[in-house]
Amino acid sequence: EHPGELTRLCLYRKLLLLCTQLKKYDETIHYGLEFENLLAYMEKTPELWEQQSYGDINKGRIQNPEELAVGRLRCAEAALHLDDSGQAAYFLELLNWEDESWIQRYYPIFDTWKSQHAAAFQKVLGQITANNPYLLFQRSMLLDGDAEGDQKPRQFLQCMEGTVSPHLQLQIIREAALSGIGLSRF
Repeated sequence: EHPGELTRLCLYRKLLLLCTQLKKYDETIHYGLEFENLLAYMEKTPELWEQQSYGDINKGRIQNPEELAVGRLRCAEAALHLDDSGQAAYFLELLNWEDESWIQRYYPIFDTWKSQHAAAFQKVLGQITANNPYLLFQRSMLLDGDAEGDQKPRQFLQCMEGTVSPHLQLQIIREAALSGIGLSRF
C-alpha cells in the first residue's frame, strides 16, 4: 500500500533534511522536486488535504511559509554545490521575493552562497525574475561604474529606498563608499 499524498509530503521533507545532512546533493534535489510536484498536485486537488489530515499532519503544517522556505533553501544550496544554476534558480524562484520584510532574513545566507559559489550564484541571480531590492543590488554590483554612467548610483538609490533590511542597507552604503558614489544621495 502506498502512503497518502500528505504523508509522502511529510516524508519528502524529512528526506530533504537527511540528505542535506549527509551532503547527498543529488538526492536532496530529487526529493525537493518530488515534494514540489506533489505539493502542486495537492493544490489542484484540495479535497485531499481534508481527506488525509490527521492530527498535526495537515495543510497548515505542509504550507507553513518558514518550512517551505527552509526546504527550498536546502535544495538551492544543494544545486549550488553541484554547480546546477538552473535547479538553484528554480527553488529560489519559489520563495516569496515580493515580501521583502519576510525574505530579508535570508539575505545573510545568500551572501554566504555568493562568497562560496560566486560564479554559479551570479548565474542564478540572472535567472530569478522577481523584482526585489536584494536582487537588484546584486545585479547592480555587476555594472561597470564607468561604462554604465549614472545607472549604478540610481540602482543603489532604488535599492536603498526599496529595502527594509538593515543588512542590505549597510551593504549598499559600503559598496557606494567603495565605488566612490556620493553618500549624500542616501
